[in-house]
Amino acid sequence: FIPLAVIMFLIAFTGTALGVLIAVSIPSFEAFGIVANFVVMPMFFLSGAVFPVSSNLPGWLKYLVYLNPLTYGVDTLRSILVGVQVFPIWFNLLILSLFGWLVLFFAVLVFNKKR
Repeated sequence: FIPLAVIMFLIAFTGTALGVLIAVSIPSFEAFGIVANFVVMPMFFLSGAVFPVSSNLPGWLKYLVYLNPLTYGVDTLRSILVGVQVFPIWFNLLILSLFGWLVLFFAVLVFNKKR
């Protein structure tokens, strides 16, 4: 139970940080929903939740998959629940943590600049 809670917390933290960055960057509330969907849907489809990351993807698409932080969260959950993984768990946790903190840092910078 504890490992799943940690993974879910890191995924939620990273997603929330990304949402905050989008929110402070968008001038209107109506545009936030559109931009958030434009970001979240590709992240979900490119995370490995729908198809395996190790499948034969074109080179440019494989780079997008590896840049997606949700890929590492899905890989860790799959590793814990099913026992199949692409990356080591410590690497997934590191990427999720770094991406979340980096995005939150940029969100704070953008917020302070607009204030």
